[in-house]
Amino acid sequence: MNTTFPILLPVQKASETVGKVIKKGIMLYLNQQFTRGVQKKIDLPIIEKLSGVKIVTDFKLGYSPERINPAIKTHTLSNVIKVVSGCDAESLDEIAKVYELVVKAGVHRTSGIKVAEAAKIIENTQRDLNIALT
Repeated sequence: MNTTFPILLPVQKASETVGKVIKKGIMLYLNQQFTRGVQKKIDLPIIEKLSGVKIVTDFKLGYSPERINPAIKTHTLSNVIKVVSGCDAESLDEIAKVYELVVKAGVHRTSGIKVAEAAKIIENTQRDLNIALT
């Protein structure tokens, strides 16, 4: 799959790798920094096409946007609240349980992947405004 956004080529390649090995019953976790819709428009179509399995019915998806800011040394995985979501209640519960083992700051469960993506957009917008206004 070609895209006009070359930065997404590694994402496409990773999705192809997953699509070649994923099987029914798998729980797939995505922790990405990319823009809204990448999972729905790029990751999932590639994975489903190459594997022949379908999200929700054949495999589950948990998603969490990346929130660590490498420029701030105190922002590490364990001390920044982790926003999590899933394709259904089961996957949301599973991804939350995994992160609750390592994130001391806590885990925030969202109602869906679009909500988690929106949280990331708001966070990025706030950061960019703060930079622009200083």
